Amino acid sequence: MSETTKLRKVGNSAGVSLPKQVIEALQLHLGEELQLTIRGDCLIIRKVQTLKDLLASVPENETSEEWKTGHATGQEVIDDE
Repeated sequence: MSETTKLRKVGNSAGVSLPKQVIEALQLHLGEELQLTIRGDCLIIRKVQTLKDLLASVPENETSEEWKTGHATGQEVIDDE
């Protein structure tokens, strides 16, 4: 997908309006945090992934015991239920 837009004055700053097709393709929502990265002459806009988003992408049947490293040594809370 390739879209074009214009840089516009927004108060004392400048802004870019994202076309509806881009918003829908990336499943963006108003107020959502975006990460801006500059690579050469390119601006890359990405959704910021939260821990909740990442955990939601883990399959339900995925189990791992790697986090179990032994007995608590400080004030860790380990729920074995």
